[in-house]
Amino acid sequence: MKIETFINNEAKKYQKKAITNKKKGVNLDKLEKLFMQHKRNCEDFIEKQNLMYAEKCKYKNLAESALQRVDDILFGCFNDKGVCIGYNFYGK
Repeated sequence: MKIETFINNEAKKYQKKAITNKKKGVNLDKLEKLFMQHKRNCEDFIEKQNLMYAEKCKYKNLAESALQRVDDILFGCFNDKGVCIGYNFYGK
């Protein structure tokens, strides 16, 4: 399996769980735990691959960015230039 595919699959899994968490009323501790669990899954998969250090770093950053993008989409507050300036976990 390609590393990018694994990362995208983990981001999708995280997104589904985060949406469920949001519907039930946001539990920030659980959300953080989910984020770290999926990040750790990606890091473990990356470490098992036969990659050079720089490639591992690149893929770990890619994994964190993909998971962070989920948080931005679900909870982000954006300015008029489209930059995420914070999060609103309790509003619409």
